[in-house]
Amino acid sequence: MMPPEHLLVPAVARAGTILRECALQADETPELSTLADALRTAAARLAEPMRLAVAGQIKRGKSTLVNALLGEQVAVTGREELTFNVNELVHAASPTLTVHFRDGPARQVAPSMFARWTVRDEAHLADLVRVRKVEYGLPNPFLNDFHLVDTPGLGSVYGRDSANTLATMGVQDPGVLELLGRDPQTLHQESVDELDRADAVLYLFSRDVSNQDVAAVSAFLGDRAGMLTPFKAFGVLSRCDQSWPPVFGDPLAFHPLRDGASQVIDVYRGATDLSRLFYLVVPVAAKVAAGAQAMGEHHLGWLRELAAVPAAELAGELGDLREFQDAAGPLRPAYRKELVELLGAWGVHLACGALRDGLDPGDLAGHLVEESGVGGLRRLIGGHFGNRAGLIKLDQAMISVRAALASCREGLPPGSAAKTAADEVAKRIERFQRSEHGFAELTALAAHYQGATSLRPAEAEQLLQVTGEKGTSCAARLGFEDDEPVSRMMRRAKERAHQWNTRMNDPLTGRVDKQTAHTMVRSYERIMDRLQVAQRLLDPETC
Repeated sequence: MMPPEHLLVPAVARAGTILRECALQADETPELSTLADALRTAAARLAEPMRLAVAGQIKRGKSTLVNALLGEQVAVTGREELTFNVNELVHAASPTLTVHFRDGPARQVAPSMFARWTVRDEAHLADLVRVRKVEYGLPNPFLNDFHLVDTPGLGSVYGRDSANTLATMGVQDPGVLELLGRDPQTLHQESVDELDRADAVLYLFSRDVSNQDVAAVSAFLGDRAGMLTPFKAFGVLSRCDQSWPPVFGDPLAFHPLRDGASQVIDVYRGATDLSRLFYLVVPVAAKVAAGAQAMGEHHLGWLRELAAVPAAELAGELGDLREFQDAAGPLRPAYRKELVELLGAWGVHLACGALRDGLDPGDLAGHLVEESGVGGLRRLIGGHFGNRAGLIKLDQAMISVRAALASCREGLPPGSAAKTAADEVAKRIERFQRSEHGFAELTALAAHYQGATSLRPAEAEQLLQVTGEKGTSCAARLGFEDDEPVSRMMRRAKERAHQWNTRMNDPLTGRVDKQTAHTMVRSYERIMDRLQVAQRLLDPETC
């Protein structure tokens, strides 16, 4: 007997086949050419890495975070507001740069001109306002799994920059429209197009709660961002290192990510209903991580010299950067200044402390990346988003297809051949969604993240596990290491299916919890299907 289809063909592959077949079906009716294009685009996107957008108010450190995640200095950073256009960073065997214009075809330019097409420069403003997006290809490992989208920032004092990000995030602003001389319908369509291409979002907050941040989050929580759920969005509390040294307390004991960040996050939660949008809010010090990964041997030598200064004395000097730069002792003022510009005051303090405690200088960059929170953020992105990349992209593809179908069917006369053909495509898409268990898992996750369930901690952990938070193998979905015997995995899958079946049939279980329990039973049954196939393959008598 052949195993079920879901054991042989992954959902993304099945979806790609269905979407391409539906596109061919739509091609047979001239009125459905736009729908056919949308179906083919959705199918093609399933084969691409996830699109992870970095968004937020201006000067929240978005470009610095991009550099920290990539582990190299790619996006331009500085004291003034710099990023002008949406920049999409993608994987390529060698550096490439493509400029996509609003009013003409895309153009390949030299990669060395990246800053020329992305950084605010009044001398080139006429060219910059023509740019819709800049695509930069790099041989970077992070980009194997994610297309990283660096946005200019909401609420830019320059206006035009805000419009680029507003278009990316699906938020409209009539004042910006006036500056650009474009009508709301055009910007709305650009917003839909760009937002549809973003599979997941990292939204940066300031460590200092501002009215602008609260207003921007509220706009995010509005109906224009309804497709962004906690499943697809992280909040990032940026620049946490700037709270060091503390106004009160011991600078040697104060860790800005652990001490103080939680209070700021709680203030945001009190001002806005963050749980409606964000899976969680993670504190980071991206400057420390970006600088650590850009350090050269000469920087390590300077830090070793500084580590000879007593910890309390160095921390006192770092509390006033002018005093630190001009302080007597090891290291020239210019070198001290360069170190602070690279790592920030807390980063220098942290690095010297680690070297003072005997850390191998070769391990310093990795240590700083971890202490900065960026290492943990990478793992969260990989686990929460990366392990479920196929399902998230599949959900995004279905959202875009449903929108295209709604737009297409609206203008078709009842009973026409085109209407009949569009209805057939819609039925096939709907059948696929009903048959694909992953969509039920997405619904259960969304209910959990939004606080609609009353799961106990162990049950919530099982929900995250079985849906791929810790890995996509059967072992990881069951909470085991990958070398666990199949027999033990089968036993646990049966026990948990029974446990959730009992929960589902309990008359005291609420409607949402009952639906979640039903989904969990089905998830464990699917794992058992796979394990049965594995057992047959491992049984020598079946060879």
